[in-house]
Amino acid sequence: MQMSDKWVYQNLPAAVGRELAETIRDDGYARHILYVPFYLPSAIEHVAALLEGREHDHGNHHLSLHYTEAEVAKAVEEKQARLDKKFGRT
Repeated sequence: MQMSDKWVYQNLPAAVGRELAETIRDDGYARHILYVPFYLPSAIEHVAALLEGREHDHGNHHLSLHYTEAEVAKAVEEKQARLDKKFGRT
């Protein structure tokens, strides 16, 4: 299931390399989803801020959607439950 911890662990090495993936697994991580419609003029500002580690340090946040670890975890659980029900898994 996309964005589940299992999915993150499987895809992390390809995204950041094996050594950094191990560090992230050891130190912990938080999942965040930042959705910015790229047709908005603020999209470039959001992407630059995210890449620089200052995702909360710029304006126009009302134009994007930011989902925290708790919200991502809840969405993953709900989606997994729907899939389990659909395919008769318990």
